[in-house]
Amino acid sequence: MNQAIRNIPSAHSTTDPGVIGALFAHAHTFPQAPALAQGGQSLSFAEVAAQVRSLSRGLCAFGVQPGDRVVLQVGNSIPGALLLLSTMAIGAIAVPLYTGLQAPELESMLTRLRPAAWFGYDTLYPLIDRIGASLVAPDARFVIDAEPHSGAHRSWQELLTAPASEASDAPAWSGDAHAPALLAVTSGTTGEPKLVAHSQHSLMNASDPKRGMLPPAPRAILVPTPLYFCPGVVFLACTIATGHLLVFPDCRDFDAAAYLDAIERYRCAFLKTSSFGIYEMIKAQRAKPRMVDSLQVCLIAGDVAQDSLYDEFEQTFHCPLHNFLGMTESAGYTRPGTRRDTLLINDHCAMLVDDAGKPVSRGQPGELIVRGDDIFLGYWQAPGVIDDPKIDGWFRTGDILWMDDNDELHYVSRKKLLLIRDGENISPVEVEATLRRHPAIEDAAVAGVPDRQLGQRVIAFVVPGGAIPFSADAVLRDLSSELSDFKVPEMLVVVERIPRTPLRKLDRRAIDKMALHHSLPAQ
Repeated sequence: MNQAIRNIPSAHSTTDPGVIGALFAHAHTFPQAPALAQGGQSLSFAEVAAQVRSLSRGLCAFGVQPGDRVVLQVGNSIPGALLLLSTMAIGAIAVPLYTGLQAPELESMLTRLRPAAWFGYDTLYPLIDRIGASLVAPDARFVIDAEPHSGAHRSWQELLTAPASEASDAPAWSGDAHAPALLAVTSGTTGEPKLVAHSQHSLMNASDPKRGMLPPAPRAILVPTPLYFCPGVVFLACTIATGHLLVFPDCRDFDAAAYLDAIERYRCAFLKTSSFGIYEMIKAQRAKPRMVDSLQVCLIAGDVAQDSLYDEFEQTFHCPLHNFLGMTESAGYTRPGTRRDTLLINDHCAMLVDDAGKPVSRGQPGELIVRGDDIFLGYWQAPGVIDDPKIDGWFRTGDILWMDDNDELHYVSRKKLLLIRDGENISPVEVEATLRRHPAIEDAAVAGVPDRQLGQRVIAFVVPGGAIPFSADAVLRDLSSELSDFKVPEMLVVVERIPRTPLRKLDRRAIDKMALHHSLPAQ
């Protein structure tokens, strides 16, 4: 696959508005400032820039072309960050994939992508082997472990030794910052995963609002998710842009103890994770307290959390916890409001609209539509084919919110999750939050059972646990004092656990399938 080495970004590039331009600008202005850290390893901006240039040469020498897809099955990993940046630097498209994909899922994704190269952990190599050479050639598979378990596998470090040439020392990064640079996989809670295409330009603009939330540089920022999820990539772009130190915990996937150890070691000032992550970190901190007084900004993302979780976090970490809303397609359109559960819109054009696209009145729920430079390019279908769902630049987020008299937003539900019973809209998120507040319930999920007369009827799956013994009749009586009659579930089904995605969001597809196995008595 050896081909002519193309132009590689210069350390003195100042014209590119994208991620790579920002990296080399910081490397030139603040070369010794720390950029990436994990465990005992730390790299300055100058060192990151040098390794990105070297890896870029290696990728080009291997034959990776602009627009080619490079699959990265990496978690919390400095090599993963370097490879992601290097892929963008040569105009190729980085595709982070979850390390827990099963063989059929991975084969389906690789069939769609037809990648030029695959990078991942040695333990994942047998999975790639079983899929076969037709999707990823054996010489295009690289492991990123410091010491691979099998010497038969190629190491990513081979690419660091690619010879330099006159072409590789060209003066400037001249790529298109508006071209696809990242394909982020949606979580697939309600449908098949989509490939969300972002450019360097949209990633930089997605990180813009977060700059206002971060403590001054060079404070340390803990990566919110492993790199196989979009928030991890967005915060990599954000810290490259701001000059902060991005800290990876010393674990591949989420591990609450490792995250806390990283906060203590590097005095991290910023934390953002899911409600599950917050819950696990509370448990880990109580089991083994760390010095976490460096935390200044803490955000909870994903499903709406119960009030007690906010209270427990603040009692344990002595730092306020605020809600945050974003999505793979537009990661930067909100910031925390003045209350723990309210949101403010960033510098976007934004409206709350009804089904006909007309603005709703204050206090009325509506779908949030946004437009701005952080919005994704569209859904990647094939090389050169991107399905752009925006209308006149407006993207329908699918999030239902309402605005109060202080211009703060309150989250209701995902539009496609709304249940409709006898013409009444029911937010499963609201019912779930009410159930989780009950002292006899640890976790809950709500779904609709199809009904010929009413359209849908409400059923809830619950995991008992808490301060008092569980009684379905008692729970339903208590719910009837907090919710309108039509919102109260007609049946509570006890389960051992609630299905969740790798991001710990409720797996709505699995929950809907569970609901189909239950019938409610005729009314």
